[in-house]
Amino acid sequence: AETSADNMSEMEHHHGMLEIPDDQPVPTVSLMLYPDPVQGWNLQLETTNFEFAPERVNESSLPNEGHAHLYINGEKVTRLYSEWYHLPSLPPGEHEIVVGLNANGHEALMHDDSPIEASVMVEVSDAAAATPNEADDANPAGMTTDRATEAIGLP
Repeated sequence: AETSADNMSEMEHHHGMLEIPDDQPVPTVSLMLYPDPVQGWNLQLETTNFEFAPERVNESSLPNEGHAHLYINGEKVTRLYSEWYHLPSLPPGEHEIVVGLNANGHEALMHDDSPIEASVMVEVSDAAAATPNEADDANPAGMTTDRATEAIGLP
């Protein structure tokens, strides 16, 4: 399985990178994944020092606005222009969900040579159930991460 670093390397190849200048506040992103009561999953992003700006996509890049790119298991799924996104389903197995912040010109936002991203792992027991792995009161969506330095929205 590819890691989030592999995902970002692929994305950087296509769109480039934009390092946050030292005099600018550094954007952050956290990612939470909730089972939808009807079907699939609801993905919630929380950002700081970053504003979604869908009306300015493909315009001049700024270090504090743009959109996000959603990857599942190393494959780009879509652009995100707001804090919520519905995933209708995930097949059985373990899945890495990565969201990286991008400038208006699609460059990956970077800080200290690292992508500004969040990731969660989810285990789906079967496609019909789509129930998270290890869910409990302290971690309702059963999320784990391999990037301990990134906020991922765990309580």
